[in-house]
Amino acid sequence: MMKGSRSLAFLALCAALCATVLSAHAQAAGVTVDEATAGQKEDARAVFVEARKAYDERRFKDALGGFRASYHIVASPNTRVMVAHTLRELGRNAEAHQEFERAVEDAEAASASDPKYAESAEKARKKMDALLPKIGLLEVVVQGADDETVLRVAGQEVPRARWGKPVAVEPGQVTVTLSIGTDSLVREVSTVAGRTAQVTIGAAQPGADGGPDEPPSDGSLQRTFAFVAAGVGAAAFLTAGVFGTLALLKHNELQDDCGDLPCGERRDDIQQGRTYQTVTNVMVVVGAVAMSAGVVLYFTSPSGEPDEAATALTLSLGPGSVSLGGRF
Repeated sequence: MMKGSRSLAFLALCAALCATVLSAHAQAAGVTVDEATAGQKEDARAVFVEARKAYDERRFKDALGGFRASYHIVASPNTRVMVAHTLRELGRNAEAHQEFERAVEDAEAASASDPKYAESAEKARKKMDALLPKIGLLEVVVQGADDETVLRVAGQEVPRARWGKPVAVEPGQVTVTLSIGTDSLVREVSTVAGRTAQVTIGAAQPGADGGPDEPPSDGSLQRTFAFVAAGVGAAAFLTAGVFGTLALLKHNELQDDCGDLPCGERRDDIQQGRTYQTVTNVMVVVGAVAMSAGVVLYFTSPSGEPDEAATALTLSLGPGSVSLGGRF
């Protein structure tokens, strides 16, 4: 009961301090360390101490509110580092990366007057880099923007100074929204942990109608179709080989039983042999067309050239077998 009361009192203190500071300052952050008065530093320290206790007790939601309240009073780089640590403990890795990045910027700026913050910047940078395997990065190229344009990534507004720079996001589908006057363009981008994705959005973008991004024309999709076509061709040739063998066996059987004489009593076997031969002929044509299409698609795919170009493509047919050789 005492612990719960202390938590409520702490949150109430944080809320009151935030309201006081935000009413006096339009910006989210408090005054810089250099500009802070002794009273402001004492207030920020008191809230920071309580937030640190909550952090050590693994009450991370309480700790996050406390650290942010302290930062709203005095924008200390070390306080921002603790905000990032707390977000990481809450599993909000993309937000944690963003806070570590801003902590590095704050610390580097503060190190001009106090060298101790240079070490803080270096530590924050290492923590930020350690999160890279757990998050995705998204670079957004904005076209046709004016002074009123607003960019949001995953629902959070991106400051104009950060446009074109990698933005930390949680892996998976990410919504990018660009508001230009009364119009909004929306893009859905797939991101992968440990990798950087890119997207272009804006009024000057062809087909900017709020639909999903077109995949980059690197030829990978066309090469995929080429391999599919080659696979279909190989399967068709294999089928032709099987039915060709059956037709040959049926022909030999009829030849042994009837010789050159008419075989009226084996009419069904004769028809079956003809069916086998028809299937063989059709599969040979299908295989040839599919294989040719695969070769053409592969060697006409744009950019993204393979390390080694194909030097040969051979096809060998035999009774009941088919083999495809070559290098891609």
